[in-house]
Amino acid sequence: MLINRMVEQAVQLIFLYNKRLRPGTYKWMSRELAQISPEVSRQTKQLEAILLEPSVTRAVEQMEEILTELVNQHNEMKLTDHIELQPSIFYARGLQSYSYTNMEDALFATLPEELQQLEIPGTLDQFITEISRENPLL
Repeated sequence: MLINRMVEQAVQLIFLYNKRLRPGTYKWMSRELAQISPEVSRQTKQLEAILLEPSVTRAVEQMEEILTELVNQHNEMKLTDHIELQPSIFYARGLQSYSYTNMEDALFATLPEELQQLEIPGTLDQFITEISRENPLL
């Protein structure tokens, strides 16, 4: 389950860093990712292979390769101060694993103060869905 979540986070970052909207359904994600660029198409194939990898150890190693590429892209874009990968402290269970937390924290710190102080229960997707229910014109 953890590997699935890591792949999902990587996909979200790929869409974000390539200034593309993530499709609302999983059905179209691979297709949309493959159309961004040859590099993203290669990453997409790697992410799909990770989900099918029977060895958890090998899947984590492959995920770390993708994460390293995303951190490098993040730093090249100069969206935040330079960041380094940080080992995950919660889920390692004998495996070396890296966390997205410092990337998320660095991006969050770049938001205007009023957005940082918003209390949004759940994920941003849930927040947007709730807002659109309240105001269908958005």
